[in-house]
Amino acid sequence: MPVPVFPLDGLETHIDALRTACHETGLFYLKLDDAACERCAAAARVFFDSDSAAKEFCSYEASPAFRGYMRLGVENTAGVIDAREQIGLGREDGTCDGVVQRLVGQNRWPDDGGALRDACEPWLAGMSTAAARVTQCLSLGLGLEASALDERVLGTCPHWQAKLTSYPPGAGPGVGVHSDSGWLTLLWADQPGLQAQLRTGEWVAVPPIAGAVAVNLGEMLQLASGGFYRATPHRVGASAPSARRRISLPFFWNPC
Repeated sequence: MPVPVFPLDGLETHIDALRTACHETGLFYLKLDDAACERCAAAARVFFDSDSAAKEFCSYEASPAFRGYMRLGVENTAGVIDAREQIGLGREDGTCDGVVQRLVGQNRWPDDGGALRDACEPWLAGMSTAAARVTQCLSLGLGLEASALDERVLGTCPHWQAKLTSYPPGAGPGVGVHSDSGWLTLLWADQPGLQAQLRTGEWVAVPPIAGAVAVNLGEMLQLASGGFYRATPHRVGASAPSARRRISLPFFWNPC
C-alpha cells in the first residue's frame, strides 16, 4: 500500500483523501519547500561529526527541561537502547500549569557562535506553520470548523518539541516499535530507516522523498478524534553500514 503524498499548498482541496489516509494508517507525505530542512541537517551533521567535548558542552544533564545533547545509548524505547545520539529542543516561551512548567525552558546549543541555532530556527518555524495547517485540515476532515481542534484541544500556544538525530553507520536497531504520544510528528530524513505498521500488521518502508516530510499522527490526536484518526505504530530499522551517518529531524506538535 503506497503512502499518499499531499501538497502543503492547497492541502484544503484534498480533505477527503487526507481524512481517509489518517483514518486508515495515520501516515502521509507532505510536499513543501524543504530547503530549511536541508540547511538544518547539514549543520546537524557538522555538530555530530565534532568531538565529544563540543557535544558535552550542551549536554541535556544541565537542563531541567530535558534540552540538549544526549549521547549514544542514553535513550531507550520499550526498554531497548536506541542506536542514536541527539539534541532535544523545545519551546522557550509559554506558560503551563503546575509541574509541567518545567518543560518550558532554554534550549542548549554548542559553542559554535550560533551557527547551529541559526540553521535550526527557519526549520522550526516552517514545521510549526505546516503542523498548524495540517491540524486545520484534519479538523475539516472531522466535519468541524477549521479552527475547532485548535480552540478545543491545542490551545493558543501549542507546545512543540524537536530533535536533531544521528544514527551511526551500521548501528541498530535505531528505535523500537512505538506510537508517538503527542499530536502530529513531521519527519525529514536524509536516508531510509523509518518503517510504519498498517492495520493488517504489515510493516512498510517510509523512505525520504525529495521536497517532502513524512507525517504521522500521535495518540493525543487519536483520542481527540474518538479513535477515528489513527496513531501510527512505527520504528527505525538498523542503519546501513554506509560511509555516512543517517540524519533525521523529527518535529513534534503537541497541545498547549
